[in-house]
Amino acid sequence: MGKLKDMTGREFGRLTVIGAPQKQKGRWHWLCQCACQQQTTLYVDGANLRRGTTQSCGCLQREAVSKHRLSRHRLYAPYMNMLHRCRPEGEYWGKLGIRVCRRWSGKAGLPNFIADMDSTYFEGACLDRINPDDHYRPGNCRWQPRRAPADNRRNNRHLDFRGRTKRCGHGPRRRASRTAHCTRACTNMAGVLRMP
Repeated sequence: MGKLKDMTGREFGRLTVIGAPQKQKGRWHWLCQCACQQQTTLYVDGANLRRGTTQSCGCLQREAVSKHRLSRHRLYAPYMNMLHRCRPEGEYWGKLGIRVCRRWSGKAGLPNFIADMDSTYFEGACLDRINPDDHYRPGNCRWQPRRAPADNRRNNRHLDFRGRTKRCGHGPRRRASRTAHCTRACTNMAGVLRMP
């Protein structure tokens, strides 16, 4: 372990290191003062300062949220979840090339999303894409009850009967038993349909 470098007087975003460090939970935390109106003083992890993870006492985040004043809107959380799922480096739809349309991204994205989707929203609804291979855009999104998006998954087993396609069973909720249940249901149903 190397010698601790003195960071007193250095600036990191709005934070200026004003005092000696103290060890908290095995890590060095430096006494900092924020340049906001409150002139808040707080101890900040030195690694977070150097990486740029912490740049204020929290005032920067509060200001960013209050700029559009829509963070308390009922569609704010579904909107942020949609953006999170579609990040190119994310583990969800971003890796598959699913994106959010231009109208719903950028500075005017949230107000446009609210204008397009608020009228059909109902309590407890979940955002669902009509075509799971298409992007998040006004013509391809709808609100569904929480369980319904499971009917629109890529890995569902479907059965065609008399010109209609249905998902096999709404069996147990645990993944392993649900897969086994659906496999048995499709096999049994196919056998029944072959009977004279």
